[in-house]
This record gives sequence, structure tokens and C-alpha cells, in this order.
Amino acid sequence: MHYAMNLKIFVLTLLWMCVLMVNLHAQEPSETQLAMAYYNEGKYEQSADLFKKLYDKAQAKFYFDYYLKSLLKLEQFDLAEKEVKKEIRNNKSDISLLVDLGYIFQMQNNFDKAKELYNSVLQKIPADRNMISRIANAFMSKQEYEYAEQTYLAARNKMLGQKFHYELANVYAAQRNYEMMIEEYMEQIYEVPSDLPNIKNSLQYYIVNIADQDFKVLFHNSLLKRVQKFLNHPVYNDLLLWFYIQEKNYAAALIQAKALDKRLSENSRRVIEIGNMALENKDFDVAEKAFSYAIENSERSNNQNARLGLLNTFYQKLVNGLIRDEAQIQQLEKQYLDAINEFGLSNITIQIIRDLAHIEAFFLDKPNEGIDLLNKALAIKNLPFELMAICKLELGDIQLLTGDVWEAVLTYGQVEKANSENPYGHEAKYRKARIAFYTGKFEWAKAQLDVLKASTSKLIANDATELSLLISDNLNEDSVSMPLKIFARAEMYFAQNNDSLALLSLDSLTKFYFSHLIIDDVYYRRAKYFYSKSLYDKALPELLKITQEYAWGILADNAWFMLAQIYERNGKTDLALEAYLEIIQNYADSIFVQEARARLRLLRGDYKNEL
Repeated sequence: MHYAMNLKIFVLTLLWMCVLMVNLHAQEPSETQLAMAYYNEGKYEQSADLFKKLYDKAQAKFYFDYYLKSLLKLEQFDLAEKEVKKEIRNNKSDISLLVDLGYIFQMQNNFDKAKELYNSVLQKIPADRNMISRIANAFMSKQEYEYAEQTYLAARNKMLGQKFHYELANVYAAQRNYEMMIEEYMEQIYEVPSDLPNIKNSLQYYIVNIADQDFKVLFHNSLLKRVQKFLNHPVYNDLLLWFYIQEKNYAAALIQAKALDKRLSENSRRVIEIGNMALENKDFDVAEKAFSYAIENSERSNNQNARLGLLNTFYQKLVNGLIRDEAQIQQLEKQYLDAINEFGLSNITIQIIRDLAHIEAFFLDKPNEGIDLLNKALAIKNLPFELMAICKLELGDIQLLTGDVWEAVLTYGQVEKANSENPYGHEAKYRKARIAFYTGKFEWAKAQLDVLKASTSKLIANDATELSLLISDNLNEDSVSMPLKIFARAEMYFAQNNDSLALLSLDSLTKFYFSHLIIDDVYYRRAKYFYSKSLYDKALPELLKITQEYAWGILADNAWFMLAQIYERNGKTDLALEAYLEIIQNYADSIFVQEARARLRLLRGDYKNEL
């Protein structure tokens, strides 16, 4: 409460200062700007004269500070001392002026005198929070961080109940004393748990921007100690959960989410959130555990969300090649049908309807059943446009699968027209361009893809960029564009589940066009196919060819990342670490860098002893 009141006073004071500055600038806009320009350009004589004039007129501390800075730049120490002493006589309550005076002596190498003045300031610390901040800021501006620290520590003893945790954290951050900075933040949320969002915002900067891995380990260990010490203070579990999410350590995050769920009776809310995050990041084991827990421990609304989440997890495992057994796929189909029968055809179940249609068409060779299911979904009354788009995009995919290419183009066109300004429309436009690519209309396809590079959806923009580059790199004269046509035909076969013809087409490229630029794309496409089928032994040689023979190419970082994932899935931790490190060190602009760092930290065991 004290902090909130002091923050309110600070904000009001800051607003008043801003209004004052606006008024000052409104009165003398040209002179103020000219004075700052002189100072920034190193014309200190002119800036000193003009800031003195402005200060005499307005008596604003801002002008005096820059007047003093100008004098010190000119090494006019006697005049600077005279001016500060004059201010001290006129403003006896402003103790921060003694810091300015001490700094003048320090600039003249009179360190004893400066130290004497600085220490005298510490002896005069008033029970006035605004003046305390002013004094500490004066020390901070002169990089006298230890004196700023001593100012707040003295104030802490002077003003009982005022801990200055935030302020001290900022001082320690300036000193790069991150251990003490973290401790101040930990104390603040212990005393005022409602400040947790502010603490998270502050720590986010350091987690993202401090390159030293020791900071994260330090923060993690500090949190673990407090979680263990303060068992009845769940704010630390909350912060630890947040940290694990930042690091994409969803297994550890799930442990904390469960602990909070049991302690706070949250109806599995956070557990389901972790399940969704893990699923989005393809951490399927954690997602399955999270949703399974929620099914057992949540009430009606969240129980339904958890059940749908678990179905989605199985679906993602299927399309990522982790479920391959025919009996398992048929069992998954039954689970979907049971869920749809229980929950009915509605907006809530549209996603599982779409997923079931995909399973039937692409994995069980029942495209007509998939189309019928989608048509039933599209007949739902008042179906929102985004859900209609989801169904129609899948319908277009199945039409392409069955060979109704132009029907697929028409279906995608309907989605594009109805959603021209949103990601669904962009996705439809991309799929139309992809069909144009499949059928050899390369220039038209590239024109559409180049438009999509600016899509608000990062995934669509990346996909469009990759396909556009593939076309531009390999589209030359008609006599030598045949490799691109064969590659495009292979992609069409893949889209139609005709994998054997697709692979034969790619094999013909390595046999007859082995020196063509498209060959690294061929290696990568084959690797993607084998990876999707969990045929890792076949994927590895393709990827190694790219990393060894095309290390300079645009697919090298993709290949390293897939290699790392294969090594990780097969328990080859050392090789996975090397692959992730290769991306971080040699492909700094790669879209995989952030994920590589997160996986590297987990495999390295930087955060041990999670509760």
C-alpha cells in the first residue's frame, strides 16, 4: 500500500514535471532546442550561455543541470563551484546540490573533498521520499552507484516501512550486481504479492537481454530456494512457472502449474494453459500429461477443454509422424467420433471436426467421409467466418488430394475473397499460389508469394519467402527450368499422398541434374518426408549432405535444426547440443536461434533440481 501511494505521488510529480517542461518549451521552443543542439554538438560555451539565460528566466532545474554540465565540459570549475554554492544558499533543503558540489571537486581530482561532501549527504538523509530519490538520482547520474546504494539503505533505516526495493534493484542492476538485484525483487513480491506483474516486466528485460547464462541460473536458483523456504507463499511458484515458460521448459512449468492448481484450487486453468503452450511448441509428452491431469482434476467447462486439447495432442503427434500404427489411427478416429457425438456439431467442436476430416482423408483413405463431415460443419447456422475458413481450407486440401485441382483453387478463392485482410485469406492465397507452383505457373505463383512476404502471420510470411526463393533461384531459361518443374510435380504428388511417385521424381533430379542448384532443396525435401514418417536413419544422410556440401545455402540452418531434433529424439544429447550450438554460433539470423537456445539450456541441464 505504501508503495502504491508512493508510486502515485511519483507519477503525479512526473506528470507535473512533464507539463512544466511542455510549458517551458512552449514559451521558448527555439531557445531550448538551440541550447540542446549546442550541447550535443560540443559547443559548450554557447550552450552554457543559453542555458544560464533560460534558467534565470524560468528557474527550472533542467536548465541549471545542463548549465552546470556545460561549465564542467569547459573545465570552468571555479564558476561551476560558485554557481552551485549560490544554489545551495538559495535552496538549503535541496541536499542533492551537495552531490553536484562534490562532483565538481572530484572532476578536479580533489577526491578527499568530494568524499567528504558525499559522506555529509549520507549523514543528512531526510525522511522525505522525494528528496531521497533526488539525492540517489544525483549520485546515479555521476555513476556513483555505491553512494546511491548507501542513500537508499540509510533511508531504509530512517523511514521505517519504506524498503526501497525497486530503487535498490535499479542501483544493483547498474552495478551489474544481479544477485542483489534479484534479492530486492524477491523481497518486494514477498511483501507486496500484487506487484508480481511489475516484477515480471522488469525481469523480462534481463532474461532476454543479458547474454551471460549465469544470470538465468542465478535467478533460477534464488527462486528455487524461496519456493522451498516459503511453502505457503505461492507467489514464488507463480514466478518460477513464468520463468520456465520464458525458457520453454514446459516439463518444469507443468510441475509448478500442478502445485499451484492444488494449492489454489484453480480448476486446472494454468495446467491447461501449459498444455496448450507445450502443444504449440511440439512438446507432445508434456501436453499429453497436462491435459490428462486436467481431465482427472477439473470440472465441466475445463474438463471439456482438456479433452479437446488431448485429442489435438494425439492429432499433432499423428501429423508429425509419431503415430504410425494403423490400429492406433483407427482408435484415434473412434475417439474423435465419440467426442463429436457427445459434444455435437457446434462452434466449439469445429476444430476437432476439421481434424477428423483430415485423418479420414489423409491417413485412412476415406476422403469422401472427410468431405461429408466438413460439409455438415459448414451447414452449422451462423458459423463465424474464421471457423468457416478453417473448414474450407481443409476442404480445398482434400479436393487437391483427390485430384480436383481446380475445385481446390475455387474453394481457396472463396476463402481468400471472404478474408482478404486477415491471416485466413493470406493462407488461402498462399495455397492458391502453391497450386500454381505445382502446375508450373511459376511467375504467377512468385508474384503472389512476394505479396505474402508482408503477411502479418509470421508462419505464412516465412513459407511464402521460402517458396518464392526456391522459384527465383531455379527459374531460368525454358531449357533449364525442367528441374524446377520436376520438383514442383513431386510436391504435387506429396500433397496428393502419392509418396512413391514424389520420391521417384526427386530421385530423378539427383540422377540427371546432380549439379543443379535445386539439389539442396531435393535433399531437404526428402529429409522432411523421412522425418515426418519417423524414418530418422534415412533423413540423417540427406541432412548431413546439406550441412557439409551446402553450408552456405539458405537451407543449412533448417538442416541443422532438424538434425538436432533427430539426435534429441534418439537420445544422442551430445550431438544434439553440437547441432543447436552450430545454429547459435553460425546462423545468427536464423528463425531457429531462439528455439535452439532454449533446447540447448534444457539439454545442458542448466536448471536442475526443479521441484
